Amino acid sequence: MSGENSKLSSSGINGLDIAIDEINHSGGIKGRQIELVIKDTEDSDEKAMKLDETFNK
Repeated sequence: MSGENSKLSSSGINGLDIAIDEINHSGGIKGRQIELVIKDTEDSDEKAMKLDETFNK
């Protein structure tokens, strides 16, 4: 969303949205719908690790 590679964010998110819609339309994964969760790491490995830890608790 921000940082050095932020220009790639919107096209990547759009592609993921399309893929997720297709997966969910065909029944999801093992019958479960999936949802895209977006978090801004600001191009920081440390922030990415912290977000991953808090999200997976």
